[in-house]
Amino acid sequence: MEKNVKKEAWLHFCVSSIGGFMGAYAIINHCDLLASSQTSNMIHIVHNLFEPEHSLLIYMVLAALVYACGNVTYVLLHKFIKLDTKIISLGLTSVAFILVSVLNFVENSYLAMLPLFFAAPIQWNAYAGDAGYGSSTIFSTNNIRQTVTSLTSYLIDGDIKMKHKAQFFGMTLLFFHIGVALASVAEIFWARESIWLGFLPLAVSAVCCMWYKEVKVFSFGKKSEALDSIVEEQVNI
Repeated sequence: MEKNVKKEAWLHFCVSSIGGFMGAYAIINHCDLLASSQTSNMIHIVHNLFEPEHSLLIYMVLAALVYACGNVTYVLLHKFIKLDTKIISLGLTSVAFILVSVLNFVENSYLAMLPLFFAAPIQWNAYAGDAGYGSSTIFSTNNIRQTVTSLTSYLIDGDIKMKHKAQFFGMTLLFFHIGVALASVAEIFWARESIWLGFLPLAVSAVCCMWYKEVKVFSFGKKSEALDSIVEEQVNI
């Protein structure tokens, strides 16, 4: 059992590099637009209501709706599809990268990022409860909080559980920013076309997923436990 938990943890770290790549790619190439979260977009929606020009409002609302649809899709997959949602998430992210490469020709960052707005929450939910921790693979705020508070608790009390927790969240942060670094370097040479480099962490994650699943693609009716196994609160940006 412990071996399987370690495999799941490594899968989580690898997938976090995808999240880092997606977030960095969107911010660097599309006007500081973070496609992995809706906090800034929702703020812009409310702020735009008080602006004389509302030309972008419809796109902001569309992005929020697509993000919500991603969450709805995950619940439907979790309840009615017998394929493991971790595997489905990787497949949908692959499709999202291809669609982004096509939509990059559109001179509208919100439209170009719609595939990532959809894929990001599915990835978040599919890998939310890995190794028993409520950690996000698509943004860092809660992971920073958990790393710092767990490490502080360990230094004060010497609780080994807090040490392991700090290591898990710390490694998630490290791999997330490895993805950020990949997107940053790729952008220098290929600009928006660097989306294709996202298939590198995707491939690594796919291999790790098959290692974790022991090459069993089908779960044979066993539903993903990502929603049920979250033992800590989820904290948005």
